[in-house]
Amino acid sequence: MPAPKGWFDKFSATEKVKILPHNPKIHEIAEEFIKSLHKLIGKKIEIERRGASTLGISGKGEIDLYVRVFPEQFSRCLRLLKERFGEPQGVESGRRARFNYFERGIEIEIILIHKDHPDEIEGRKFFNYLKMHPKALKEYERVKKKYAQISEREYYLQKAKFIAEIIKLADKN
Repeated sequence: MPAPKGWFDKFSATEKVKILPHNPKIHEIAEEFIKSLHKLIGKKIEIERRGASTLGISGKGEIDLYVRVFPEQFSRCLRLLKERFGEPQGVESGRRARFNYFERGIEIEIILIHKDHPDEIEGRKFFNYLKMHPKALKEYERVKKKYAQISEREYYLQKAKFIAEIIKLADKN
Protein backbone atom coordinates (compact mmCIF):
# COMPACT_ATOMS: atom_id res chain seq x y z
CA MET A 1 0.00 0.00 0.00
CA PRO A 2 1.62 3.29 -1.05
CA ALA A 3 2.43 5.86 1.62
CA PRO A 4 0.23 8.96 1.69
CA LYS A 5 1.62 12.03 -0.07
CA GLY A 6 4.13 13.81 2.15
CA TRP A 7 4.48 10.84 4.53
CA PHE A 8 8.26 10.66 4.07
CA ASP A 9 8.64 14.37 4.91
CA LYS A 10 8.34 13.57 8.61
CA PHE A 11 11.74 11.85 8.47
CA SER A 12 15.01 13.74 8.69
CA ALA A 13 16.79 14.54 5.43
CA THR A 14 20.13 14.75 7.28
CA GLU A 15 20.09 12.28 10.19
CA LYS A 16 21.31 8.82 9.39
CA VAL A 17 19.77 5.53 10.54
CA LYS A 18 21.87 3.35 12.80
CA ILE A 19 21.90 -0.19 11.43
CA LEU A 20 23.07 -2.92 13.78
CA PRO A 21 24.24 -6.44 12.98
CA HIS A 22 21.75 -9.19 13.77
CA ASN A 23 21.70 -9.95 17.49
CA PRO A 24 20.64 -13.55 18.23
CA LYS A 25 19.91 -12.60 21.88
CA ILE A 26 16.90 -10.59 20.68
CA HIS A 27 15.09 -13.88 20.02
CA GLU A 28 15.04 -14.73 23.74
CA ILE A 29 13.78 -11.27 24.71
CA ALA A 30 11.08 -11.46 22.02
CA GLU A 31 9.86 -14.89 23.15
CA GLU A 32 9.64 -13.77 26.79
CA PHE A 33 7.82 -10.60 25.78
CA ILE A 34 5.35 -12.52 23.60
CA LYS A 35 4.53 -14.76 26.59
CA SER A 36 3.83 -11.70 28.73
CA LEU A 37 1.65 -10.21 25.97
CA HIS A 38 -0.34 -13.44 25.76
CA LYS A 39 -0.90 -13.30 29.53
CA LEU A 40 -2.20 -9.76 29.09
CA ILE A 41 -4.48 -10.17 26.05
CA GLY A 42 -5.13 -13.93 25.98
CA LYS A 43 -3.43 -16.94 24.47
CA LYS A 44 -5.94 -17.20 21.61
CA ILE A 45 -4.89 -13.82 20.19
CA GLU A 46 -2.35 -14.27 17.41
CA ILE A 47 0.99 -12.51 17.85
CA GLU A 48 3.37 -12.66 14.92
CA ARG A 49 6.97 -11.57 15.08
CA ARG A 50 8.39 -9.95 11.96
CA GLY A 51 11.15 -7.55 10.96
CA ALA A 52 14.89 -7.77 10.46
CA SER A 53 15.59 -9.39 13.83
CA THR A 54 13.19 -12.21 12.96
CA LEU A 55 14.69 -12.64 9.51
CA GLY A 56 18.22 -12.79 10.96
CA ILE A 57 19.56 -9.74 9.12
CA SER A 58 20.99 -6.36 10.08
CA GLY A 59 18.46 -3.75 11.09
CA LYS A 60 17.61 -1.16 13.72
CA GLY A 61 17.88 -3.80 16.45
CA GLU A 62 14.21 -3.72 17.38
CA ILE A 63 11.50 -6.33 17.77
CA ASP A 64 8.39 -6.00 15.60
CA LEU A 65 5.29 -7.73 16.97
CA TYR A 66 1.95 -7.84 15.17
CA VAL A 67 -1.07 -8.51 17.33
CA ARG A 68 -3.49 -9.76 14.68
CA VAL A 69 -7.14 -9.53 15.69
CA PHE A 70 -10.63 -9.82 14.32
CA PRO A 71 -12.60 -6.54 14.36
CA GLU A 72 -14.65 -7.59 17.41
CA GLN A 73 -11.41 -8.15 19.41
CA PHE A 74 -9.79 -4.81 18.61
CA SER A 75 -11.36 -2.57 21.30
CA ARG A 76 -10.70 -5.03 24.12
CA CYS A 77 -7.06 -5.56 23.08
CA LEU A 78 -6.53 -1.82 22.60
CA ARG A 79 -7.83 -1.14 26.11
CA LEU A 80 -5.55 -3.80 27.63
CA LEU A 81 -2.50 -2.60 25.71
CA LYS A 82 -3.20 1.01 26.77
CA GLU A 83 -3.42 -0.06 30.41
CA ARG A 84 -0.01 -1.74 30.13
CA PHE A 85 1.90 0.54 27.70
CA GLY A 86 0.10 3.89 27.81
CA GLU A 87 -1.34 5.72 24.85
CA PRO A 88 -0.38 4.39 21.43
CA GLN A 89 1.99 6.43 19.25
CA GLY A 90 -0.35 6.04 16.32
CA VAL A 91 -3.97 4.98 15.89
CA GLU A 92 -5.90 4.52 12.66
CA SER A 93 -9.70 4.56 12.94
CA GLY A 94 -10.11 1.58 15.22
CA ARG A 95 -8.26 -0.77 12.88
CA ARG A 96 -4.59 -0.24 13.71
CA ALA A 97 -2.61 1.06 16.70
CA ARG A 98 1.15 1.20 17.33
CA PHE A 99 2.83 1.07 20.71
CA ASN A 100 6.57 1.50 21.29
CA TYR A 101 8.09 0.02 24.41
CA PHE A 102 11.62 -0.70 25.65
CA GLU A 103 12.60 -3.97 27.29
CA ARG A 104 16.23 -4.48 28.39
CA GLY A 105 17.34 -1.65 26.10
CA ILE A 106 15.61 -3.15 23.04
CA GLU A 107 12.80 -1.26 21.33
CA ILE A 108 9.68 -3.33 20.86
CA GLU A 109 7.11 -2.10 18.38
CA ILE A 110 3.68 -3.59 19.03
CA ILE A 111 1.22 -3.21 16.17
CA LEU A 112 -2.39 -4.03 17.02
CA ILE A 113 -4.10 -4.57 13.69
CA HIS A 114 -7.16 -6.09 12.07
CA LYS A 115 -6.27 -9.29 10.25
CA ASP A 116 -7.97 -7.95 7.11
CA HIS A 117 -6.30 -4.51 7.10
CA PRO A 118 -4.60 -3.88 3.72
CA ASP A 119 -1.30 -2.97 5.43
CA GLU A 120 -1.43 -6.24 7.34
CA ILE A 121 -2.11 -8.32 4.25
CA GLU A 122 0.74 -6.68 2.33
CA GLY A 123 3.10 -6.77 5.32
CA ARG A 124 2.64 -10.52 5.70
CA LYS A 125 3.03 -11.02 1.97
CA PHE A 126 6.36 -9.11 2.04
CA PHE A 127 7.66 -10.89 5.13
CA ASN A 128 6.75 -14.35 3.86
CA TYR A 129 8.29 -13.65 0.46
CA LEU A 130 11.59 -12.69 2.09
CA LYS A 131 11.53 -15.85 4.22
CA MET A 132 11.17 -17.96 1.06
CA HIS A 133 13.60 -16.04 -1.20
CA PRO A 134 17.13 -15.68 0.27
CA LYS A 135 18.37 -13.52 -2.63
CA ALA A 136 15.57 -11.01 -2.06
CA LEU A 137 16.32 -11.04 1.68
CA LYS A 138 19.99 -10.32 1.03
CA GLU A 139 19.05 -7.48 -1.35
CA TYR A 140 16.69 -6.03 1.27
CA GLU A 141 19.52 -5.99 3.81
CA ARG A 142 21.80 -4.31 1.24
CA VAL A 143 19.18 -1.61 0.50
CA LYS A 144 18.73 -0.91 4.21
CA LYS A 145 22.47 -0.61 4.87
CA LYS A 146 23.07 1.56 1.81
CA TYR A 147 20.32 4.11 2.39
CA ALA A 148 20.73 4.24 6.17
CA GLN A 149 24.03 6.01 5.45
CA ILE A 150 22.32 8.77 3.45
CA SER A 151 19.40 9.88 5.63
CA GLU A 152 16.42 8.67 7.60
CA ARG A 153 14.08 9.96 4.87
CA GLU A 154 15.97 8.21 2.07
CA TYR A 155 16.15 5.02 4.14
CA TYR A 156 12.36 4.84 4.53
CA LEU A 157 11.69 5.95 0.97
CA GLN A 158 13.96 3.29 -0.55
CA LYS A 159 12.64 0.62 1.82
CA ALA A 160 9.10 1.46 0.72
CA LYS A 161 10.09 1.20 -2.95
CA PHE A 162 11.76 -2.15 -2.33
CA ILE A 163 8.75 -3.46 -0.40
CA ALA A 164 6.39 -2.39 -3.21
CA GLU A 165 8.51 -4.29 -5.75
CA ILE A 166 8.55 -7.43 -3.60
CA ILE A 167 4.78 -7.28 -3.14
CA LYS A 168 4.39 -7.12 -6.93
CA LEU A 169 6.61 -10.21 -7.24
CA ALA A 170 4.67 -11.99 -4.50
CA ASP A 171 1.40 -11.21 -6.28
CA LYS A 172 2.71 -12.88 -9.43
CA ASN A 173 3.49 -16.12 -7.58
